Amino acid sequence: MSNKKAALHQLCLIKGDKFSAQGKFEQALKAYSRGIAACSTNEKTWNNMGIALANLGKNEDALKVYDKAIEINPAYAKAWNNKGAAFEGLIKFGESLTAFQKAVELDPYYLKAWVNMFVVLTKMYRVEEALVAIDKAVEIDSGDYEAWQFRGIGLGNLGKYEESVSAFDKAIEIKSDFDKAWHNKGATLECMGKLEEALAAFNKALELNPNYQRAWFNKGNILGSLGKPEEALVALDKATEINPKDYEAWYSKAMVLSALGKHVESVKAYDKALIH
Repeated sequence: MSNKKAALHQLCLIKGDKFSAQGKFEQALKAYSRGIAACSTNEKTWNNMGIALANLGKNEDALKVYDKAIEINPAYAKAWNNKGAAFEGLIKFGESLTAFQKAVELDPYYLKAWVNMFVVLTKMYRVEEALVAIDKAVEIDSGDYEAWQFRGIGLGNLGKYEESVSAFDKAIEIKSDFDKAWHNKGATLECMGKLEEALAAFNKALELNPNYQRAWFNKGNILGSLGKPEEALVALDKATEINPKDYEAWYSKAMVLSALGKHVESVKAYDKALIH
């Protein structure tokens, strides 16, 4: 390859990466394609092109591109990890898991691949194996707040609620404004019957993210359980406003309206739940 083609390839790769970072994935694809035309044997360019395709929802195309990167460099762990993510996007969890396993086989310290393995194992209801995967992620980087948050979910799935709350607290200790960890802590506390503490956690999540639809939904349910139907209705109104297609929120809203004696409105909310 000539120096001119090598320089063009590198320039296109940099340009494509900049477009991807800006969320301009169509422009990124054009840049990567031009770079590949200059040099088709660079696995990173193929891999990054696959990421752009995946971000455009083109997972089938992304798989073909990741395979090209792997063909060039079979030991390229990033391409294996991204291939796993593309399979996951296509709801092909078995193939996804195999790709993530290959990624960590090639790079045992690949934290993101361990986290992704946790997610797909959880979707496959293999919750004990999922916890092993996320424990590995935490072991690799004990300062990764997302890994701790996922560990909290994994422990909760196994009914280990006290340990789950501790994991969420660790995530919050690392990143105090981590709204997901506050929300999931609240959900776990609710499972433990600690409703007031759960409500406080949901309120904190909403303070950090006022459009956190699921937190409004769970807050409404907690307030209903605490015998505060008027406040529950306010929260559930917000939940259905943010996501009008959430049938669970409409159902909870119908129950609260019924408890308030607003039967006509309750029937309408039940109807909304049935539609969605």
